[in-house]
Amino acid sequence: MPGADGSRPFVVRLAQGDITAARATIIVVNHLSGVPPGGAEAAIDAVLGGALSRRAARGALDTHFGGSQFLPTATSPVAASAVLVVGLGEAEKFAADRLGEIGAAVVEAVATFGIRDAATILHGGGSAGVEPERAAKLFMEGVFAALEQVPGADCFRELTLVERARADNRERLAAIRRGIMAAKAPPRVHVYLEEADLGPAGPPPRVVPAGAVPEHLRIGITRAGPDLKVTVIGHGGFDVASGGLYPSDEATLLLKCLQEEVLAEDDGPKRLQALRSIGERLYNTFLAQPEVELAARLEERRDGYVVLRLDRSTVELPWELVHYAQRPLCRTHLLARQLELEAPGRAAALPPAHSALKVLVVGNPTGDLPFAHDEARFVAQTLTSLPGAEVKLLVDDVTYADVSQQLDTVYYDVLHYAGHAVYDPLRPELGGLVLQGATLTAQDLATRVYLPRLVFANACGSAQTGAGPGEPLAALPPTLDLVAGLLRVGVRAFLGSMWPVRDAPAGTFARAFYQALVANDPDDPTVRLPVGKAVRRAREAVVAEHGEDEPAWAAYALYGSPWTPGL
Repeated sequence: MPGADGSRPFVVRLAQGDITAARATIIVVNHLSGVPPGGAEAAIDAVLGGALSRRAARGALDTHFGGSQFLPTATSPVAASAVLVVGLGEAEKFAADRLGEIGAAVVEAVATFGIRDAATILHGGGSAGVEPERAAKLFMEGVFAALEQVPGADCFRELTLVERARADNRERLAAIRRGIMAAKAPPRVHVYLEEADLGPAGPPPRVVPAGAVPEHLRIGITRAGPDLKVTVIGHGGFDVASGGLYPSDEATLLLKCLQEEVLAEDDGPKRLQALRSIGERLYNTFLAQPEVELAARLEERRDGYVVLRLDRSTVELPWELVHYAQRPLCRTHLLARQLELEAPGRAAALPPAHSALKVLVVGNPTGDLPFAHDEARFVAQTLTSLPGAEVKLLVDDVTYADVSQQLDTVYYDVLHYAGHAVYDPLRPELGGLVLQGATLTAQDLATRVYLPRLVFANACGSAQTGAGPGEPLAALPPTLDLVAGLLRVGVRAFLGSMWPVRDAPAGTFARAFYQALVANDPDDPTVRLPVGKAVRRAREAVVAEHGEDEPAWAAYALYGSPWTPGL
């Protein structure tokens, strides 16, 4: 969040290592017209399979001074969504005193696409031969000036300058550091200078590359005017769609049944019968479309990833209850939701490589929820006992400043929140997670120095997304702009409850989820278990410990890619 004087944080990270090992949304290199790729550009060219060399050879690179061009990286091992090539013009005409324009060009490029962070090298400090302190100062002054002047540049929060290992590294890094510190930043930008060691590139990281996805089944369930549209979204040149009149009355009745026959019912067998009935009616009413042959497709993907693409009309329905072939879909498959938004979003920065799952636990921040106090301590104790997890606990009377200080200094993988979630129907952007004296909104999180990859909000109805007054479950705090806002600003996954969950099963779910999240994937022991698999393990733990009639196993909705790795 901007400071009282309107300033905002910007991290400059000076890292030693190989540019191909940098973990960022984009990697930026430069190109001199007529000069074969060398140094950092050559290293990136190699991992891109010679894409830069080929484009340069046929004149397809925009190499005029300050020109920029994005190249995709989906099939390469780099942990970035794209490579940005910035032109330095012709070698004989290169002017060092214009390096600031290169810095501005980088900011303009990232602002165009709402990119949060980038990794780059010291422009002009290689084949152009500019003294490193001067090159760093000029480049960073261009970056800082553009942060103030370029529309949309508020999205840009982190810049990593990567310097490869060499004999004179100590002196060179010190010179670059002096250049960064000498660059004048505008009053509105508060600069944090950090240092890191990336190490050598090594073998490609065993994670799903940004922009690439594993095999999965994606099903669109949306409303177009008065009609229901069900789409099996394929990977080829066409999708298969079907539909009819949207069953509004049945949708309302299903939510009413959930409220009255499940959440308000004390008899276990009756609850179980109602859970199964609601799940079967959901499938038969919405998904049993003969044109899309969904039953066969689900059978082909048993135990695989299924993503439901939902809109404002369909997102409120309890899809985790859907029964397919006498079994709940969320227990036979790795189920997640994707929310259709009316505004563009952006992907979060990939975190620096680390070996521990870093979790910030915030519990009972307003001091009036004993169960939230107990849950936070329980989660923290569970995490502390697990190998491969580091936890910071903030519990009781937690202020906005307390949370901000943590998110501005530590790159947490997970933010776990136990407390109140609120929604303002007149100003939905003000909805969010309640702290002592303030509300943590999605936009607040977007302005933190570090954005958690996963938010687990164990607040009652935290995954609710906007039931209107008078509708079933309207008493739950609907938080459309919390879920949608967090996904839009770059949180990679959101996990929250669709309805109130009792303390004991909530604790069971949280314990099993985090135990799974720090475990290795049995299908590939070299990587951590993906979030979708961790959620399914947590659902099964609730069933095993509390029975299938306990609705908590279906209460939690996962938004985002279920294949997102735990680390």
